Amino acid sequence: MKLSKLKFPKVSTLVKKNLELVYLICTALIVIISVQVFNFIKDQKRSHFFEILNNIYFEKTLSSVINNLEPRYVNIEHKVLYGESFSSILENYEIPKREINITKKLLSKKENLNKLQENQIIKLTLDLRNSKKILKIVYPVSKIKKIQLSRNLTKDNFEYKEIITNLNKKNYL
Repeated sequence: MKLSKLKFPKVSTLVKKNLELVYLICTALIVIISVQVFNFIKDQKRSHFFEILNNIYFEKTLSSVINNLEPRYVNIEHKVLYGESFSSILENYEIPKREINITKKLLSKKENLNKLQENQIIKLTLDLRNSKKILKIVYPVSKIKKIQLSRNLTKDNFEYKEIITNLNKKNYL
């Protein structure tokens, strides 16, 4: 005879009679062990995640990325209001005096800047890095003629261009 049948005859008959209960207990044990292992791994991952977040290098890198999310270039369409001057418009956008003087000097060679009319639209493209710089300005002279100053970034000077639009076609800059 087998050794197990001699020692535990009552247990084997009990198991055979309650086979469903044994399967249920085994399944419950497996589920409990699996949940415990899952929670242990989850806690380890959570602690590792907080270690990364508390890392000073990571914090500096993350703050640098978040601070640089603001756009570098901004396109502005300014509608001239009654009583505004060209200088006051540029000052409203916090453009440095030196930049305003350069722009006024170039535009005033060809056009009188004191002739701003209400509802004229002046288009600006600004570089917000370092000190604000004007990259492009489109100044309307009349309904069909506009003056465009574009900054050459390599030489750091403005290129002058006159734009004449046809009234029959819609041209957008």
